[in-house]
Amino acid sequence: MRSQMKSPISRVTIIVCSCNRERLLAETINSITGLRKPRQAHIEVIVVDNASTDNTPLIINNLASPFPIQYVREERLGHSIALNRGVRESKGELLLFTDDDALVDVDWLFEYWRYANAHREAGYFFSKII
Repeated sequence: MRSQMKSPISRVTIIVCSCNRERLLAETINSITGLRKPRQAHIEVIVVDNASTDNTPLIINNLASPFPIQYVREERLGHSIALNRGVRESKGELLLFTDDDALVDVDWLFEYWRYANAHREAGYFFSKII
């Protein structure tokens, strides 16, 4: 029996959690906006603000992006709480996580998307961080 070809993953969510790191977060989001995007995929970015007291909301609202950026405020402190909130808010079939102090390579999204499509049996995977 022939296996059926699955259509490519069409929705990808990038989740970034942050707490009082507005400058670093802006650099991270700027690196995300420069990503090479798979033509077949709709991309959304979710920034979970973990009860920041700095200008994080203002920074997010003023950033230009080719992808929609959703700002979510989470008052309960904790990285895992913020990550789980991002997951609950996401619409993606593929969820990508990065930190608010990381700069992503231009092919980061595309390579994860390509690999996820080639290995649908995988529940998760991760990469080396330099």
